[in-house]
Amino acid sequence: MPSLLRARSRGYRGAVTRIRRFVALALVTGAWNCASPAPQTPPNDAWFPAIVGRTWTFEGRQGNETSRGVFHLESGDSSSTFTLVVENPKTGKSERARLRVEGEDVTIFWTSGRFDLLRAPLVPGRKWTWDERGRRTDATVVGIEPLQVGGSPTPCLHIRYELLGAPTQDYWFARGLGWVRIQLTSSGSPPDVRELILP
Repeated sequence: MPSLLRARSRGYRGAVTRIRRFVALALVTGAWNCASPAPQTPPNDAWFPAIVGRTWTFEGRQGNETSRGVFHLESGDSSSTFTLVVENPKTGKSERARLRVEGEDVTIFWTSGRFDLLRAPLVPGRKWTWDERGRRTDATVVGIEPLQVGGSPTPCLHIRYELLGAPTQDYWFARGLGWVRIQLTSSGSPPDVRELILP
């Protein structure tokens, strides 16, 4: 009987040792990770780097008039959904929208409707359309163009958005910065140009 108890004791110790080795191996290799995964941060070279706390300040000019606007990105209800706040310092008014990022695709949900800002692949000639409340918008990647951003020539992605009965909107994006220039053009009026002010 004592030999049977010793055998059982050795078997128990062996099992405990095997379990300890398994746990140690799992922890070392990361196979047993009880921590929740860290949220994915968009790469710094994204055309639209969606990072909580990011602020874009634009100065605009149309003819002899100048204006200023501030876009600010706040956290949303997931790692891919944010709140975009657009402020007009002159009037003190602001508007909030939901912004969703999926890879290179960026969609803004304003109270007035959806706006498909970016759709991959973002290559010259790429087109996409969407209908919102019976109105169709056509978007086209015009190309990659050099713009002066903060005093340096920077390659920028130029996209044109056309909606029947509304001003044509041209947006330029720089990698790692996002929006750097917005231009609204209506027939018979000088273009309304807004450019990013770097801190």
